[in-house]
Amino acid sequence: MSTVSAYKGFLAGMTCRGFQYKVGEEYKVNGNVSLCVNGFHAVTVPFDVWSYYAPQFSVYARVELDEVLSQKSPDTKIVGGVIRILNTLSLQEMIAAQAAMNGEDARPLATVEPHGHAATIGGNCAVAVVGDGSHAGTVGGKSPAIAAYDLSHAVTTGKRSPAVTTGSHSSSITAGDHSHAIAAGECACAESKGRRAHAVVTGDSSVAETAGIEANAVGVGTHCVVHTNSAESHACVTGRYSTAGAKGKNSIAMAIGSEGWARAGEGGAICLAAIGDDGKILAIRASLVGENGICAGTYYRLGADGEFVAARWQETGE
Repeated sequence: MSTVSAYKGFLAGMTCRGFQYKVGEEYKVNGNVSLCVNGFHAVTVPFDVWSYYAPQFSVYARVELDEVLSQKSPDTKIVGGVIRILNTLSLQEMIAAQAAMNGEDARPLATVEPHGHAATIGGNCAVAVVGDGSHAGTVGGKSPAIAAYDLSHAVTTGKRSPAVTTGSHSSSITAGDHSHAIAAGECACAESKGRRAHAVVTGDSSVAETAGIEANAVGVGTHCVVHTNSAESHACVTGRYSTAGAKGKNSIAMAIGSEGWARAGEGGAICLAAIGDDGKILAIRASLVGENGICAGTYYRLGADGEFVAARWQETGE
């Protein structure tokens, strides 16, 4: 088969299964090439790569494969004996590549097929996917992206662009101002990076994180982890054994579920509740950092006696 243009995902640092890649380099495989066994793997449809490397953790690149096998996979995954790493791609560029492949021109788009994809780059657009393993992405302002089934991802990079997922193991990311991210499935991740861009998770063992000023994060499930990293950005968790961290100045971290933990930065405050096994509220207390023995950057829970208890597993300081 002739040279095939494709897309490949990597962990941060451009590693894949322990192998280090670099832009501009060519690599040849050792041994026989076999799909999902040995060789250099990539996909020919941009959003298919998100099934293997989720957007919030990964790096993407445009690549070329030679010595490609004719073996088929459920999506567009292929394997070759030779790979060339051409250039890295941002999330905006990945979405634009998918939109170009779809032939989108600022129109609403939806797909209901498993492994289906949807992308748009025009303003005031919406994309939705409802098939397992499906993805949605937008780069235009006011453009929602919705992925409604398991293993799905929703990404937006335009201003005022919400991203929503409702399937288990789903991810939701926004990077534009005034953007919001909501993930409702178990083990889901919601991340927003724009000013006043909020992140909400409602599933157990889920993660919500914000990096923008005045960008708040909320977690409702058991074992949720919620972090905010900028000034005036608040973090709140309500589930049992959950953690809220607000590192920015003048930010509040609130954990009102049983055995919840909260941490705040300089100029911030924490609010905690102690809940009995029968659900009865035993105590609730709030404090500014610097008062009542509360140190910036240290996690605390509230004892049944209403006293703050510092976490032994967390060092003090930012």
